[in-house]
Amino acid sequence: MPDTLASYSLYVALLSILYGAILALYQTNFFRLLAYGSMVHMGFILYSLSLNTVVGTASSIFYLLVYIVLMVFVFSFMFFFYEKNESNDNVCFLDDISKLYAVLNKNYLLSLYFAFIIVSLAGLPFFVGFVSKWHIFAGVSFKGQFVELILLIGASVLSSAYYIRLIRFLFFIEKKDMKIKFYTTIKLNKSFYILIVFLFILNILIIFYHNWLYLYILKCLLNLFK
Repeated sequence: MPDTLASYSLYVALLSILYGAILALYQTNFFRLLAYGSMVHMGFILYSLSLNTVVGTASSIFYLLVYIVLMVFVFSFMFFFYEKNESNDNVCFLDDISKLYAVLNKNYLLSLYFAFIIVSLAGLPFFVGFVSKWHIFAGVSFKGQFVELILLIGASVLSSAYYIRLIRFLFFIEKKDMKIKFYTTIKLNKSFYILIVFLFILNILIIFYHNWLYLYILKCLLNLFK
């Protein structure tokens, strides 16, 4: 029965990853892209939980913590950009990913940091998102499900495509006729820079001390289920 449950969970997780990744590729709305991206991330967490092992549960908790840190930055970052309609002076949040070049035009430091977060979400090597996926893959390998591991790695590569596409829009698309401005009402004050520096340091610490954090989560789970 556990093996059957794991098989069903694998299919559901892979379906969630593939469905979210394919639909995210065709999104021009940034927040919808994040929504479909969350389906991909939840697919990894679901399968890790379905392993029904302490290692798998610890991996899913670690993955969730990393994902929360990355999403806190993404949403705090996006609140500082808006698009102004000159006809009626209405202001709306910047959600069209083809206009994100404005970040680069206004502030190189912020654009590079935003790229750092996007690449981390994509799970590329040497970034915090890769570390979280690595622990999931290690949990699957620990269970001896090597065919499923190959499928998950393939799905991970596919799901990273839409984040790489976002980098393309950020750095290689320029449309000067679009009127995109910084949110002048809120401004980029010291508290905002303190926030992004704190999150950046937190990301670096997770990268270098991920084994310690993972083992601490594992130890807590073992003490909980004694």
